[in-house]
Amino acid sequence: MKNFIYSLIFSLLTLPFYAQEDSYSSGKQYVVTRHDGGEYIGEIISDDGREILIITKSIGKLYIRKSLISSIKLIEDGEISYDEDYKTTGPFTTRYYFTNNALPVKKNENYALIHLFGPEIQLSVSNTTSIGIMSSWIASPIGVVLKQQLLAKESFHLSLGTIMGTSGYIEQGSIFGGLHWLTATFGDRSTNISFSGGVGYISWPDVTNSSIMENQRRIGENYGYDFNDQNHPHYVPDNPYDTTTTSLYPTWGWGGYYGYDRREQALRDELYSSNYYNNFNTEVFQFNDFQLASLFSISAITPIGKKASFIFDSMIISRNKKQLVYTGVKEVDIDYTVFNTITGMEDSYDQTILVGTDPVISDQTYNHTTLIFMPAVRFSKSYEKAFQISLAGFIDINELNGTISAPVPTISWLRKF
Repeated sequence: MKNFIYSLIFSLLTLPFYAQEDSYSSGKQYVVTRHDGGEYIGEIISDDGREILIITKSIGKLYIRKSLISSIKLIEDGEISYDEDYKTTGPFTTRYYFTNNALPVKKNENYALIHLFGPEIQLSVSNTTSIGIMSSWIASPIGVVLKQQLLAKESFHLSLGTIMGTSGYIEQGSIFGGLHWLTATFGDRSTNISFSGGVGYISWPDVTNSSIMENQRRIGENYGYDFNDQNHPHYVPDNPYDTTTTSLYPTWGWGGYYGYDRREQALRDELYSSNYYNNFNTEVFQFNDFQLASLFSISAITPIGKKASFIFDSMIISRNKKQLVYTGVKEVDIDYTVFNTITGMEDSYDQTILVGTDPVISDQTYNHTTLIFMPAVRFSKSYEKAFQISLAGFIDINELNGTISAPVPTISWLRKF
């Protein structure tokens, strides 16, 4: 009887440990992550409540104290294991560099994305719904992000996303806007491609005098003088004199024209002196209080090594803007001097300039499209940490003002919590 009681007590004391062992699937691989970021991949043989025994391919049997472990995750089908290296398809593969795909943020896979210009946090509400907050380092502007997965069928996924934001402390939060898009993703969590489309808008209801995004809001051209197109607000005809022997370029230094050529400076002086220029500008600078744009995106990700993935991210923003038509013409007589490169002397000229007047907002529009490309490489330091660098850039195509482009390289960090 005494032996039976001892056996019963021993069985009850050891029952939790055996039950814990049974919680790990035999023959399956797990990724064991320590608090310091170290990872081990292998089959878990036992768990006595204080430490686990794992068999790894590179080290063999290894005991790890549970107080050192931050997480234990089963490697599911579709996730990739290379010996002791593990390419997770977990917390960070729901997005590209900036945009996201239609795959959901899984439960307990919340993460933070830290850009140079500000932080972002994404939280899982359920296995199909996530919510996030994105902002600059001064909390202005600030926006709320929502994503809802609508469909998941084998390698096809569909989701609906939205961002609603305000200017925060800037202009007392009176500027607001939003983005709303639909995303279709083909592939799995490690390799996929996404196509997105939607609309974006921004409104300035109470700040008509604000200089925020002035060029985007302005109706009409962004500059006042042009030497080629007489439809511009201040049209300066081509030089009627022999330009091969004269110079219209700026004179720098004390008393110079600071970037204006001499005819343009003379025109400015004449318009200012007659107070015409100031009156004219008050009519020209009319602004939209609401701007609507179409948004498109093509993005993809694929592994390029044991711990790295290549990301192609892009955004296309297209909007039609209203034009000003100048219904009147004013003759302005100007006098100016031009340096003659042959004689080395200043030649004096007088010229009648035709200046557009009486601007009205017309039904005519012109297209303004911005292409943003963000090719990037993501380096997965561990299951919970990643670092990514992007050689981003933009091309701005304006039917009236031409095309400009510039590189904007940037880096960011991802952290699971």
